[in-house]
Amino acid sequence: MEALYAEINALRSTRKKAYSRVDAIKRQIAIANRTASLYTASGQKRNRDTDAKRSQRGSVDETADQAARPQEPDEEQPAKKPKLSSFVARVVPEAEATDAAPDNVVIDDAGPPEDDAAAATAQTGPTTTTVVDDGDAPRSSATGATSGNGGRRLSRQADAARSKRMFGALLGHLNKAKENLTEEQEAERQRRKASIEQHVQERIQTESVQLREEQMKQLQEDLENEQAAMKDVMDKLFDKETKVKALRMIIRHVRMSGLIQTKATPPVMWKPGQHTSQTKKLMLRSRKETKKGLREAVGKLVRLCFASCSAATL
Repeated sequence: MEALYAEINALRSTRKKAYSRVDAIKRQIAIANRTASLYTASGQKRNRDTDAKRSQRGSVDETADQAARPQEPDEEQPAKKPKLSSFVARVVPEAEATDAAPDNVVIDDAGPPEDDAAAATAQTGPTTTTVVDDGDAPRSSATGATSGNGGRRLSRQADAARSKRMFGALLGHLNKAKENLTEEQEAERQRRKASIEQHVQERIQTESVQLREEQMKQLQEDLENEQAAMKDVMDKLFDKETKVKALRMIIRHVRMSGLIQTKATPPVMWKPGQHTSQTKKLMLRSRKETKKGLREAVGKLVRLCFASCSAATL
């Protein structure tokens, strides 16, 4: 009996440890399933909602801090260097306005107009007049020479303005092309960066999913092994406890073989000081019932021993 009690205590401690291991594995599986929700639609939506709430809470805190913070004077910003495009945009309209002027306009330094030709002639001296063949009015040769000089100067100014306009348009076109090229290069760089990041994220996600599946598979195998071991321990413990119960019943029936059992409930066991014919009949009846219970207990013990021997042989 003492050996059976020792085995039972050892099996009970083993069962307790098995329960603890099974609970630990189940917790690990629950944590793994919770982590797997990051790759599902519902899990991603939940994460987005959580991030949105955190950012909103952070913006509210920043607003409150700015409201509580004293206002500081604005710092002087450094003067920005004007761009070439602004200079070109300012020069081109002036050049266009200059080209749009009529050809018969004489600038101030080209000489006096025709109405004041007489006064100029009177101051400078007499001039000769020539008559043209087509019947036009006579004109001063000095006035004609002055008018020709003004036309050539106006033509040179128009050429200079046209050259400035063409140079400004060329610079503007080159600047615009440079900006477009920079924007295209930046867009291409951003696109390649996004593509690389997406590829890396997909690879990480795939590796994470594969690793999670392997971990889940290993955890399931460990859980099945622990459950099988715990079931084995439980079976052994049940057998040992049943044997102890059967032995206790045998000992009880052996002790009850010399006693008389009453029919009333609960039964009372008693032994007379001196036997009579009636007490002897009651003793025989009680022994029959005791032997019947003893046979049942012994038969159960024998079946348990046979089952244990068969399991050990297999």
